[in-house]
Amino acid sequence: MNGSVCMICVGNCLTCMSNNFSYCTSCPSGTFLLQGICHSSCPSQFYNHVTTRTCIGCISPCLTCTSDVLCTSCDLSTLFLIGYSCQTCNSLCLTCNGTQTNCTSCNISSSNPFYLENSCLTVCPSTHYNNGAFRCLLCTYPCLTCSTSSNRSCISCQYGYSQLGSDCYLTCPIGHFSNNTHCIACNSSVCLTCIFSSSTCLSCSGGLYLYGSTCVPACPSGMSIINGSVCMSCSSGCFTCLSSNNSFCTSCFNNTYLYMGGCLATCPSLFF
Repeated sequence: MNGSVCMICVGNCLTCMSNNFSYCTSCPSGTFLLQGICHSSCPSQFYNHVTTRTCIGCISPCLTCTSDVLCTSCDLSTLFLIGYSCQTCNSLCLTCNGTQTNCTSCNISSSNPFYLENSCLTVCPSTHYNNGAFRCLLCTYPCLTCSTSSNRSCISCQYGYSQLGSDCYLTCPIGHFSNNTHCIACNSSVCLTCIFSSSTCLSCSGGLYLYGSTCVPACPSGMSIINGSVCMSCSSGCFTCLSSNNSFCTSCFNNTYLYMGGCLATCPSLFF
């Protein structure tokens, strides 16, 4: 220093500039020189060169590295690391990981823009929908196939459910029956509810009465109406009965006699 005085280098320098004793020109063992400073470990994007005790910059396509040929990460998202080498992804992948074909996103300008489980597809599978960002997501239960994320945008239904419009039902709404895949409307001119077919009635529209599985405007002779809507056979012994009470006879078969709503084999005493 000053052309005539020897000064000790400062910091952890092994040697330093003659005109700047804080600017290292070499470093002791176990440290590495970068821009006049000795580092215990080189910063990111540099690697420790043990022989020269210097920090050497990684070379593209390496972002970080352990030598000039051994990458630990890549400087472009379109490159992926296999071993210690940065390689391009498969042409369908925008980004990838582990292998060239293990996509993490897709090139939406390609013929396979839709991403699903590390693959790029031409279209989403029928059990998935496009979320609007070229990603295939599983249809919401109970949809089997669908057009959007809503469980009311079903194209078909899971097993055990029946479809009506874009909805899936475990039990079809009133006025419909299930053919195991779809809810079919009952014949509303006669059936209020139905089963197996549109005209196999369980209950009837207004003004009609259920007779077996059909709806009739009036119950046949020998029947009464129960619960206001169902034809029920008269009790044993009656030929006809009250419409409101199937056990109260209004007429009897041959060889029996009507007495106080019942049919008797013989009339009681004092009657003929």
